[in-house]
Amino acid sequence: IYAAGPGQGTDHFPAILENIVNKSMMDGYSQAEEVWNVWTKRGTLQDYRQASRVNKSLFTALDKMEEFESFKHGKYADVKQNITGFLHGKSFSLSLQAMVNDDMSVLADDSRSFGEAANRTIGDAVYLLISAAGTGGYGQVMTEDSKVLFHADHSNYIATGSGAAPSKATIGAGRTAMMSQTDPNGVKVASMPRYLLHGTTLTMDVIQLLNSQNYITGADATMGERNPVASVGLQSVEEHRLDGLATTAWMLASRSNTVEV
Repeated sequence: IYAAGPGQGTDHFPAILENIVNKSMMDGYSQAEEVWNVWTKRGTLQDYRQASRVNKSLFTALDKMEEFESFKHGKYADVKQNITGFLHGKSFSLSLQAMVNDDMSVLADDSRSFGEAANRTIGDAVYLLISAAGTGGYGQVMTEDSKVLFHADHSNYIATGSGAAPSKATIGAGRTAMMSQTDPNGVKVASMPRYLLHGTTLTMDVIQLLNSQNYITGADATMGERNPVASVGLQSVEEHRLDGLATTAWMLASRSNTVEV
């Protein structure tokens, strides 16, 4: 029986919308094939105005003190990066007939897709942040010096055509570069790489490199030399969005000094 009146809202199907829509959305969000949350850290913003993230340097090294000697003042330095939150969304609607005729699986499936789209939208933003082409390199323009995140002047970028696929030599060079990064006071941050970000074209080679006890190919393989890359604790993070870069492009990221989402 159908009577003329207002459209169906949350007050008409509170149990359906709570138990199916919300749970299906969260199920779709949590099961989406996204890896941005493996290597990034979570943050919060209170509104959509431009804000900033402030970080201070490490404290300068302590001095050796002789008896009755006065303590000297150490110092910090700080850096700032602008950050802005954005609202993303879309709406969709279902008729009462669609829900009844399909035994409500339409409602559950569409809601699950909505959750997957939400997670995918975050992934799009994260990888655009680090892989967008810019002047002199890739990534977001940094507030501190108006240069992109990955730039030769930041000692964290090897230009396209000059670099190579992951190997003992290239990963060693990347680890050295990360461990040699300094803060505004010139103190080494010693940021330990833990994640190897790469596109799908490198997946098989990366898995082999990170897990083989001995070298499989090349001159080192004939000598039975052990593979040191398998011992440095790197985790493979396969991301199809990085396929848009050079076929040998890859990045290292740490657990602590990393991208905030």
